Amino acid sequence: MRRRRLVRAALACATLGAAVLGAPGTASAQDLDPGATTPPPGPPPPPDLVLSGRHIRMTRGNVVGVRMGCRGTAAQAGEACIGSVTLRLANVIVLEPFDPPGPRPPVQRRIFPFDFAVRDFTLAVGAGTELRMRLNPRAARLVREREGLRVDLIVRYNSRAGGEGTARRNVRVYFPRRPGV
Repeated sequence: MRRRRLVRAALACATLGAAVLGAPGTASAQDLDPGATTPPPGPPPPPDLVLSGRHIRMTRGNVVGVRMGCRGTAAQAGEACIGSVTLRLANVIVLEPFDPPGPRPPVQRRIFPFDFAVRDFTLAVGAGTELRMRLNPRAARLVREREGLRVDLIVRYNSRAGGEGTARRNVRVYFPRRPGV
């Protein structure tokens, strides 16, 4: 009887010691399959998308050109940046108080951020381009009245392998005026 207790105690100590030291012990029904492999890694990172950091000029036809490039490593040959570009008003614009007719007090109007233009693109690794985007009439009118506005240039893109990326830049869209006319 005493011998059985000693054998049980020795077995318990050996199992406990193996668990503490990280040695493989006896597997229970709740343990994961020890022969299972690790899950496959996610998609590789996408190539870098480079945006122009300069001011963007609006033409008479309400078109702006956004310069962009897709760069990657030699291992990413055959990849591309595929996504969409959004031009969005950066900040709320507070207009001069409007004095409605009648006894009502002046009203202060605000223009909240909205999308000026959205365009899809596909750009191969190593290539650069100027993406031409036509602004909507409301945005073009604001740019002309204000002689320039700060906008956020937001790009969401994927690679062909499925890696997702984003790029963001704050730029100024302006409409040039002829001086002295």
